[in-house]
Amino acid sequence: MDAGYSPLANPYDPKYECERAAAAVAYGELLAGPPVVGSMKVVKEVGEAAGYCGRVVGEWNGMLVRLEVGRLRRAMREGPLRVDESAGGGNADAIVRILNGEWKMEGW
Repeated sequence: MDAGYSPLANPYDPKYECERAAAAVAYGELLAGPPVVGSMKVVKEVGEAAGYCGRVVGEWNGMLVRLEVGRLRRAMREGPLRVDESAGGGNADAIVRILNGEWKMEGW
């Protein structure tokens, strides 16, 4: 999944190592939360509620996210998937938890 092409791209871009944990929490909130479609302002508000104060680089479309998760779940029926983490990321763990059913997405 290439950031910029995937609805699962993390809109949080922590500049400092100390921001990474909060960015991961905020991303998990977006991923598992209600299927909001939000501007950068909405994404920033979710981030701030999770303790993230860093840079926001994208919007969020919870409906497209759910479609992508559904596509990945269907692909899992064909064989195992590999979820790679980009350098300095933090969203792969959340995606894997959703796909494995450890976390439930609101509204599903």
